[in-house]
Amino acid sequence: MFILNNFYFVECMISGNTMLQNVLKISIAIFCFNQLWAQSVCSEELTQAQKLYDDGILAQAQEKILYCLKKNGFQTNDEKTRAYRLLTLIALYTDQLDEAEKYMMALLSTNPDYRLNPAIEANEFTKLYQTFRTHPILTLGIQAGPNQNYVVVSQSKSTDNDKQLAHYTERLGFSGGIVANFHLKKSWTIHLEPSYVIRRFEQTQRLFQFTELKVSENQSIIEIPLAISYALGGYRIQGFIQGGIIVQHLLSSFLEANRNNFQNISIPLSTQFIAAKEMRNPLGYAGLLGVGFRYKIPRGFLFMKSQFLYGFTNQSLPTHRYTHHELLFQYGYVDDDFYLNQISLQIGYLYAFYKPKKLKKSQD
Repeated sequence: MFILNNFYFVECMISGNTMLQNVLKISIAIFCFNQLWAQSVCSEELTQAQKLYDDGILAQAQEKILYCLKKNGFQTNDEKTRAYRLLTLIALYTDQLDEAEKYMMALLSTNPDYRLNPAIEANEFTKLYQTFRTHPILTLGIQAGPNQNYVVVSQSKSTDNDKQLAHYTERLGFSGGIVANFHLKKSWTIHLEPSYVIRRFEQTQRLFQFTELKVSENQSIIEIPLAISYALGGYRIQGFIQGGIIVQHLLSSFLEANRNNFQNISIPLSTQFIAAKEMRNPLGYAGLLGVGFRYKIPRGFLFMKSQFLYGFTNQSLPTHRYTHHELLFQYGYVDDDFYLNQISLQIGYLYAFYKPKKLKKSQD
């Protein structure tokens, strides 16, 4: 209450005192002018510091840079990067290794994307840089793309004694989700990529010598892949291979059933949309193999990858194979025992999080 009363008192003084208002405005103007002046001067000071360094006048170059850093006079990250690079070089050439490591850490914290330029970097600077962790520790992003599902029948079922095997056709699906990559080292990464997936496929079968049955299925699932990858290549473009396992949770499944009679023996049945979740295994597992590449952009990556999923789980529930009476008696449909494999293409964006640190000798 005392603080609030005093704040109210000061506010009343300012609002009722024209002179105090003018002093406050002048003070703000002076502060803004000093900031702009410092930034303008420090841009020139950095250029002069570079010239002093080139001429071997290291102490004066260091003094100019430290003064501007203290005054927060550098306007951009590029200027701060150049400043810390010069301070690191000065510390190296004056045998101040601890100071050099401190300024290298500041450089990488200011500009995590900084990379060596072999044409201009001194050998000592390169060696020091290589003793720091410069790759991201975490990347977060999004991905999306099409998929195509392939039915593999393990045991065929039918309501027709003289049964003909059903023919399955792939249809285009879609998936999208978030990506969390944990980078263990420069080359090894653990991927956690929960996604919402739409899977689609179609079955066609002839029954009783006069009926053609066509059933399309749309599934919505949540997939949680856990994978590990190994990357190859340079800084700008890297290729990678990955492998892992996927847990799949079924959200919904709908069948679009259509029966046509081509000998006019009975009346054809119109298309029906039938919920079939209770006929499907709610939990599934699959193996994952993938290849792709990522392209470095400021503070992140663009990537593209293709994955093959090998299904381990029978999609049908044998205990519910004959429980849907409309499908069974009106359409003559019975589930096969089948597995789903999938090929997918994903494109996405990753934002990189860095935490530079001095590495031990055994680390990458």
